[in-house]
Amino acid sequence: MEDGSVLVTCATGQVGRATSDALVRRDESFEDCTTISDWLNSDRAITAIARAQTVVHVAGTLKPADHNYERANIIPTQRVASAVKPAWTRKLIFLSYVGASERSANRYLETKARAERLLRET
Repeated sequence: MEDGSVLVTCATGQVGRATSDALVRRDESFEDCTTISDWLNSDRAITAIARAQTVVHVAGTLKPADHNYERANIIPTQRVASAVKPAWTRKLIFLSYVGASERSANRYLETKARAERLLRET
């Protein structure tokens, strides 16, 4: 990736697509963009995250089909946290949720708060 590059996790999802669209100026396109499918299992994704100067992490879901909030919100965040290179990455932006708390009885809010902590510690 080039200097000033931006990586958006789950850029083809609802929030990720809107985020990507907002990042691209009207007179620009996604021509220089690369989509890495199955990014949670791809070595290419790890390399791309490590080389991005800005990482926008929007992966996760409020209502995972299998009700596994760990798989939906923590595992993707661990993947980002393990790949980010603090000496290279200048900005790390994370989409959390208002009311996120590790003490919450709500699994979504609890896992979002844990994900916040994982990234702060990164």
